[in-house]
Amino acid sequence: YPLNFEKFRESGIELNVLAARVDFEKHHTNPLVVLSHFKDNTDLHKALRAAIQMPLFGGKPVHYKRGFFWDAGIVDKFPLQTAIADGCTHILALSCVPEGYQIRQSLFEKTIDRAIVHFSIDRYSKTLPSYYL
Repeated sequence: YPLNFEKFRESGIELNVLAARVDFEKHHTNPLVVLSHFKDNTDLHKALRAAIQMPLFGGKPVHYKRGFFWDAGIVDKFPLQTAIADGCTHILALSCVPEGYQIRQSLFEKTIDRAIVHFSIDRYSKTLPSYYL
């Protein structure tokens, strides 16, 4: 269903979208950034796109306003504590794996996975790979 931005705006609900800022070292000490105060439907969709873009298979970081962003999950897999610390009282969090699920990878597989993703992230930021989980 298409989002009715005017109804969303009239609801008075403030939406905060968490993303990882690729060029954060120029502006912040932490790559996690809250995107909010959307001016229109296009602005909101661009912020949501920036917040779900994944490195490697998803492509380049999304340019939004004056920064470049990827999904916050590359820094914090399930940022509930970040949302609570930010003062959020209602949190919508989506998980694509069952609670308690552990990925079973050999040390070799983990090393290859991390090396490939680190390489992908490192092309855009020299600092952000150290935050990758």
